[in-house]
Amino acid sequence: MGDNDNWELNRVISIRANDIWAAWLDELADRTDRTPANFIRDLVFCLKFTGVGNYLIDTLNKRDLSFLDFTRNAREG
Repeated sequence: MGDNDNWELNRVISIRANDIWAAWLDELADRTDRTPANFIRDLVFCLKFTGVGNYLIDTLNKRDLSFLDFTRNAREG
């Protein structure tokens, strides 16, 4: 295996979402002139290789943020 073999984009990852989430993704991707798939890939790359990922993890944990919880509360509330 050559050094570049590990960089081949050969996996598909599915994300369960709803119309609201998909619209948010489309808006963010449009603002960065990327496709939604490229935006998500670049977002994960950015989170991993900058300090932003640690900040995001801390914020998610400290504020107990969850989109799934948000949607449950919206349906119940």
